[in-house]
Amino acid sequence: MRIRCFILALVWALAPIEIARAQGIATVPTVIRPTNIIWQPGPPTLEPGSQGAVLAGNPSQPGPFTLRVRLPAKYRIAPHRHPVEERLTVLSGTLCFAATTATNVAPDTACIGPGTFRLMPANVVHSDWAPVAVEYQIEALGPFDLTYVNPSDDPRLRR
Repeated sequence: MRIRCFILALVWALAPIEIARAQGIATVPTVIRPTNIIWQPGPPTLEPGSQGAVLAGNPSQPGPFTLRVRLPAKYRIAPHRHPVEERLTVLSGTLCFAATTATNVAPDTACIGPGTFRLMPANVVHSDWAPVAVEYQIEALGPFDLTYVNPSDDPRLRR
């Protein structure tokens, strides 16, 4: 009887962990060192040459995610918007961007370097470019998407 109660108590205690795992919620610390990141070609929403690595979560699903992005020098992302707020931190290199809001028709332009954080509100039209190679990290809530202002800028339509 005592062993049976222990087993039931153990199952009861572990049930929330198993539910969390099934829902994709981390239950133990995760460490990913830069040398262990598995880089892939960028998503089809970007022109060839970019690289990406999902560190946590799934950008196409509801919930939080963390994504690393690498752009080569002279890489440009045409004016676009995201349906959710984008939190971006530059890790190395320089990222330049221009953003246009309803109250500011002329774009505000800025270049940001390592350690700089950028918060881009949902649906704000912006473009990005890398004067030199850049690596940055995006954190947001999915589902995450990229919609080009000019549909002809969308690489998915040319493939």
